Amino acid sequence: MKLPKGFTQWLVSDETALNIYNGGHNDWHDMNTVNETGMYAGRYLYRIHELRFPGSQPEGSFVSVVDLETGETKVLVQDPSYAALDGIRWTPWGTLLFA
Repeated sequence: MKLPKGFTQWLVSDETALNIYNGGHNDWHDMNTVNETGMYAGRYLYRIHELRFPGSQPEGSFVSVVDLETGETKVLVQDPSYAALDGIRWTPWGTLLFA
């Protein structure tokens, strides 16, 4: 990626850090949010991941979290009935909402 002069970029997380699907299938991790309130505001990146191809079950879609300070990545919740997750937000009440 080319960046304009004065801009910088860095890798936050990549697919190899959290590749939980069998056969190396790629997931769609296209929506994210950070924790916006509390003592650790801005430290954690929450992402949704989904699979949309035949035979993707029983893995289902899932929500992950990346600790932006340490780089540790883990799955928070996963369910075979989650076919497509398309929204994730940090609420004013300090909770994570995904749909």
